Amino acid sequence: MAVGVTSMINRIIDFSVHNKIIVFILVAAACMMGWWSMRHLPLDAVPDLTDTQVIIYSRWDRSPDIIEDQVTYPIVTAMLGAPQVKAVRGFSDFGYSYVYVIFEDGTDIYWARSRALEYLSGVLPLLPAGVRTELGPDATGLGWIFQYVLVDKTGQHSLEELRSYQDWYLRYYLKGVHGVAEVAPVGGFVRQYQVNVDPNRLQTYNLSISRVAKAVPDHRLPGDPDLPVALPQRHHPGDHHPGGGADFLHSLPDDGGHGQHHVPGRDHYRGGGLGGRGHRDGGAGP
Repeated sequence: MAVGVTSMINRIIDFSVHNKIIVFILVAAACMMGWWSMRHLPLDAVPDLTDTQVIIYSRWDRSPDIIEDQVTYPIVTAMLGAPQVKAVRGFSDFGYSYVYVIFEDGTDIYWARSRALEYLSGVLPLLPAGVRTELGPDATGLGWIFQYVLVDKTGQHSLEELRSYQDWYLRYYLKGVHGVAEVAPVGGFVRQYQVNVDPNRLQTYNLSISRVAKAVPDHRLPGDPDLPVALPQRHHPGDHHPGGGADFLHSLPDDGGHGQHHVPGRDHYRGGGLGGRGHRDGGAGP
């Protein structure tokens, strides 16, 4: 065995010595192919070995047990019948519901998202009113490729102003970059508008708390986001336009629809910030 290997090596050496031009051509071709492969072949420093999954995110201001029975369970049962689904996992938290639909290996992510959206459309009419459901970003945990911090070295801007700049200006530029699936803000103070209602004045003008809750989203400015309302305590995440939703206390239609109620001495708006995480978590890139 050793004699045969030695003989083969000797023949290769003899061929290389007597055919130098051919050897140089082969080495140059190998170098050119290696350079081309380095420039064109996609390489991942950390290969993404996660399963093909679609995250269904729902928000409803209710306790975990109610969300589990009325939101998570219907969505999970609907997703079990989707094609190429091998597992469905549901998690319920206070005000949130997460359903992870895991597909078989090799399933195209965009095909999986379209199937999940198709089956989700059949269960959405069965969910309670006020539940907001959407698909998570088409990215995994390994897609979190870039992190940055907004720092005001002059000290002229508060954490609330920095967070508002991030949410309403900077994130849209980043989401416009090719390949970016999600921008997940963390930290800072999220600007909110809190409506304080005086029950005595409601009784004086014969207004119910449900009508006030309905008037908040009905009187927002064009382009403002939907304002979630939770009874009996109301925290309305608003935007940087203080007028969005503020006019509802000026004009509330009466029961007969013949006029408008003007509530004198109405409670003021408090534009404040609540420290915490961003609206959602997700990968910054696919």
